[in-house]
Amino acid sequence: LFKHSLSICRALLSDLVSEKERPLVMGHFNAASSVGFILGPVVGGYLTEHEGGFYLSSFVCAGIFILNA
Repeated sequence: LFKHSLSICRALLSDLVSEKERPLVMGHFNAASSVGFILGPVVGGYLTEHEGGFYLSSFVCAGIFILNA
């Protein structure tokens, strides 16, 4: 259900942006998407080190999934 949100966003950007600006916008979108893969483990590790951190990181992930719906 949530897996195809990136594909939908790319299709939407492709429709909304002119053909001349499309490479720049897609590059920014892909860069922003990649930041999550880079910072996610760092932030998750930081949250897990704290008291009750596993539960905190689980609730943060659940909140993000709910917002994504």
